[in-house]
Amino acid sequence: MDSLRSSTSSYGDPRYLSTGYPNGAVSLVPSRDLVDGYRSASDMATDDRSRYSGHSAAIPQMNAPSIDTHDPVLLHLLTETAIGDSAGYEILPFEEVEDLKREYATLSNRVESTKRKLALETKLRDAAQSLRRLSSLKSNGYTNGVTNGDTNGVAHHP
Repeated sequence: MDSLRSSTSSYGDPRYLSTGYPNGAVSLVPSRDLVDGYRSASDMATDDRSRYSGHSAAIPQMNAPSIDTHDPVLLHLLTETAIGDSAGYEILPFEEVEDLKREYATLSNRVESTKRKLALETKLRDAAQSLRRLSSLKSNGYTNGVTNGDTNGVAHHP
């Protein structure tokens, strides 16, 4: 009896059942696992970064399970999940996206350049401190671990 089924629903319609799996199964991956994997990937992508932060190497690449693209129920579920997950985001015009990509590339280069400069300045600071210590030891009368006037070779540091 088809009186319980809506005329617009394709759920259970034999025309839409998957033929690639035994007994008309929809997918090898349960829908809940597929959606949970999608949600966890989207949660990782929005943890502490701005909405417009661009691509990041910090996001691990996940192996997507095979999806039966002929299954309307699964595709509808994935579409609704994607729409719900993207509801809080602003849709930007193409030109603005391109401008933001260029700005991201410029800022990334500046950050990397600043990191290299900081590393170099840190090395210079450490070298200057070492030279200052060496100079203060020599001015206090220590030369190669031996004090001036001490003949037994034992250095006494203040």
